[in-house]
Amino acid sequence: MKEMIKSTKARNKMFLDKAKKETKLHRNTAERLKLEAEESLLAWNGKETSLIACTNETEEMGRAAKLNESLKSAGQTTKAAREENCRLRDILKQAINEANAFVYRQLDTA
Repeated sequence: MKEMIKSTKARNKMFLDKAKKETKLHRNTAERLKLEAEESLLAWNGKETSLIACTNETEEMGRAAKLNESLKSAGQTTKAAREENCRLRDILKQAINEANAFVYRQLDTA
């Protein structure tokens, strides 16, 4: 009977040790998976931040391109206005010269 109790205790101790090892293994696995999940989350957040920064930069480049086109258009409009102003100034000078010539002719004939 004592032998049977010793044998049962030994078997129970063996099962308990095995269960403790499995428990430790599962805890280690759970901790490793938790760390991997945290690393994955950090990596995801980093990539998301990079994507947002890239999107913002692209939008800013689009706005800059539109502004650049607006400046080019304004420059062309300004150039055209200056050319028109020069043309009108030349016409005005010619009209003044013709008017002066007419007045001088009238004064000469009078």
